[in-house]
Amino acid sequence: TGISAFYLYDKFISGQQADMISETIVPFGSQAKVKLPDGTIVWLNSGSELRYDNSFGKNERKVSFSGEGYFEVTKNTNKPFMVHTNNVDIKVLGTVFNVNSYANETTVKVDLLEGKVDVSALAENGTLENKTLLPNEMLVYDKKLKKMSAGKSDAAKSAQWKTGKLTFDNVSMEKLLRNLERKYDVHFIIESKKIKSEMFTGSINLEQPLNEILEYIDVDKKFERIYDGRKVRICDKE
Repeated sequence: TGISAFYLYDKFISGQQADMISETIVPFGSQAKVKLPDGTIVWLNSGSELRYDNSFGKNERKVSFSGEGYFEVTKNTNKPFMVHTNNVDIKVLGTVFNVNSYANETTVKVDLLEGKVDVSALAENGTLENKTLLPNEMLVYDKKLKKMSAGKSDAAKSAQWKTGKLTFDNVSMEKLLRNLERKYDVHFIIESKKIKSEMFTGSINLEQPLNEILEYIDVDKKFERIYDGRKVRICDKE
């Protein structure tokens, strides 16, 4: 577990000093655990950022977030806990949920493990759309279409990254490789024509070396991997 930066800085709005901001940035290849002033625990996955000002908990509990995080929110019925991302807002009183909101992904995904959450986002027609999730339900927001969809979820699997494991259900190999990029701090250059149509279902043990994971997901031995420092080229086998 490592943290790239944890620091305080002064923020100015309209020429006046505002509250100091606490910011946690987690680099690729690392994870972090943060305890907020109200006792809420947040696990941050690789490439995630969490911010809140020092008035947190006085009148409201609000954080800004990007990346992937697992939140165990301390219950306070008088002060809802708000998570603001670039695309969706999540409102809870006290609950456990996982949110995936990386900037380079086409969707935002919220999985609820315990309690209840309200999720809001801008719809295609410009109005604010709201949905409420109950345990083992998920919400996916398509950033391009500005559309929400909700359904059932094995929510516990969404948070397995905390324990060094990733579980996928019929996801594209491109998306799987983006997850591995963040975990292993590498960049994949996909030159394979076949890999774009490949789908993967299964679990990956992130305690293994990257080359062993790539061997495992290439079950039919279709691809060739060429390592160049932190770059990995994926090519079709001749």
